[in-house]
Amino acid sequence: MNIIYIDSKPIFSNEEIHITIKYILKNEVNSIDKLQLIVKLVRYISDEKLLKNTIELLNIYPIFQETIDKLMDLDKYLESQLIKDESDKTILKASIYSISFFCRILLNQFEMYLKNSQIPELKFNVNNRTLEYNLTEITDLIKKRPIGIVRDEILDLPKTKDQELEFKKLIQSFELIDYDNSTEYFQKEIKHFESIKNNLTPTINSEQSDISRSLTKNIFNEDVSIENFNDYLKLHIVEPYVDYSYLFQRMLDENIIVKIKHLEFTNWLHDNHYISENIKDLIIKNNGFRSLKKSFSSQRENNFNNLFNL
Repeated sequence: MNIIYIDSKPIFSNEEIHITIKYILKNEVNSIDKLQLIVKLVRYISDEKLLKNTIELLNIYPIFQETIDKLMDLDKYLESQLIKDESDKTILKASIYSISFFCRILLNQFEMYLKNSQIPELKFNVNNRTLEYNLTEITDLIKKRPIGIVRDEILDLPKTKDQELEFKKLIQSFELIDYDNSTEYFQKEIKHFESIKNNLTPTINSEQSDISRSLTKNIFNEDVSIENFNDYLKLHIVEPYVDYSYLFQRMLDENIIVKIKHLEFTNWLHDNHYISENIKDLIIKNNGFRSLKKSFSSQRENNFNNLFNL
C-alpha cells in the first residue's frame, strides 16, 4: 500500500506549477512525456482554481476523459470521509487526480499485454490525514509479465534509434514511479534496460531500407507526406488503436494516402515496424479501424492539421 501524508510540505508552489505547465505546453515535446510532466505537477497543487483549470486542460486528451468522469463526485467522497477543510480537500483531490492520471498512462502502455480481468482497480482510502492507495499492486502485475514482452518487441524494431527511444521512454516511466513513491522498486529493471540501450547495434541494412522506401511510395501520394506521418507517430500516438484509426481515416479523407483497405494498411504498418504484433491483433480483432467520427477529438484534429499543414 502506498501512502501520501496530507501535511507534507509541497515541493513546488502553485505559481511555479502554473508557470511550468504553461512552459511545457509551449514546447514541442513528445505527447506522453508532456502528459507525464503535467500529471506529476498536479500532485503538488494546493489552489482550487489552478486545480480546476488544469483538470479542464487535461480533459481535452482522450486518454484522461474516462478518469475525469469517474472522479466527478470526488468532493462528495471526501466529505463522506469527514474532510471538511477546503485546503485539505484540494490537496487530496490533486493527489488523487495525479495518481489516477499516472496510472492511466502506465496502463495505456502495458494493457495490451494484460488481460482486463488481471488489472486491479486503483483504490483510495483517506485515513488519519493520510491518503492510502494501491498503485504498488498494479506495478507488481506489470513487473511480473509484460516487461519481458515489451523488451523483446522493442528489440524487434528495425532501427537502432527507435529501439533507443522506446527504451528511454520505458526507463523514464519506471523512474517516475519510483520517484513519485520514494521507492527503488524498478531499479533492477532500469539498470537492465539502460545496459541494453547503451549497447545497441544497428539492426537494419540498406536492402531493407530500399524495400521500406519502395513500399512507402506505394502508400503515400506525396513524398513529403511520409515525413509528416513519421513526425505524427513520434509525437501523437498515445492510445494506439484510436490514434491510428483517426490518422488512417484523416489521411484517406485528405487524399494523403491511396485508397487502401483497413487490413492492408494494418499489415503495411506492421511489416514496416510501425506497430507491434499486439496492436496489429487488436486492430484485426476490432474488424479494422474506427470511423473518423468515432475516433475524432479536437486534440487529434489540431495535431493532424498542424503536422500536415492543413
